[in-house]
Amino acid sequence: MSNQYPYLSPYDPSTDGTQPANQPQVPQPQAGDAQPSLPPLSYQGWEYQGSPYGEAYAASSDADEASQSVPSPTDPSGEDAAPKKHTGWWLLLLLVGLLVGMVFYFFGEMFDFGTERIVWTLIKCAVALVFALAMIPLYAATRRNYLIASARGDEKVAQQRQLGLGMVGVFGVGFAIYALSNGVPAVLDVADGPHTVTVTSCSFDQYKTSRSRPRGGVSTVYKNQFIMTFEDGSTHTQTVETDSKDEIARQGDVTAVLYEACALRSGNATMTIGYYTHSRVVASARINN
Repeated sequence: MSNQYPYLSPYDPSTDGTQPANQPQVPQPQAGDAQPSLPPLSYQGWEYQGSPYGEAYAASSDADEASQSVPSPTDPSGEDAAPKKHTGWWLLLLLVGLLVGMVFYFFGEMFDFGTERIVWTLIKCAVALVFALAMIPLYAATRRNYLIASARGDEKVAQQRQLGLGMVGVFGVGFAIYALSNGVPAVLDVADGPHTVTVTSCSFDQYKTSRSRPRGGVSTVYKNQFIMTFEDGSTHTQTVETDSKDEIARQGDVTAVLYEACALRSGNATMTIGYYTHSRVVASARINN
């Protein structure tokens, strides 16, 4: 009878009748006997009679299923793609916010006296507080990325995320300290209003220094200091920055009063000033004699 199964098999009648040592003994068909019926083949593993081919196929099938059910850590559709995307958005918003905050800060520094100084201090502190609160979700997203990188053994990415955690923490604490240390006194001053204080003596001092330019390089500026002594013995130093040495003499409003009393009269004139005691800001000034 011709062999209907061309591949080597324990059921191949064309063999010499010997069976491998590791295979179970299978009776050989005799002449005139019908072919033995084969057991049903399993679709997943070809697991019949302990065949090694079936075991290998089953193992490969299980591995394929596992690889399809668990997303790769580096797959864009994996779980860690969303935290990275969200972190990128937070960083972009942080940069834009820092730019806006710098504009508010430098614009607020244009006012040396008066209620405008208090108002702009409150604005700057409010912006700093928003930045401090924004660090909380950014810190959470960065920490999640750090844990994911650590879990899959990516040391380089884990170190980067750890550095990011430190930077976010430092910025958050810095913004919070600035907002609270300057904002609380400003709020108290708005609630109390300026106090009337008598200045018994004052002096004037000027010195030259350097300031960095926004586009690079340095420029020369002058710091003009008015050192005032109050009737209770406490002192307050008010500093006004000018671009030239003689510009302070051409200033108006409160600066003109301070310059006349402290510089032109050599501190002999007494003054009455409106003073925000918590923020130490001069709101108004007039010469008494």
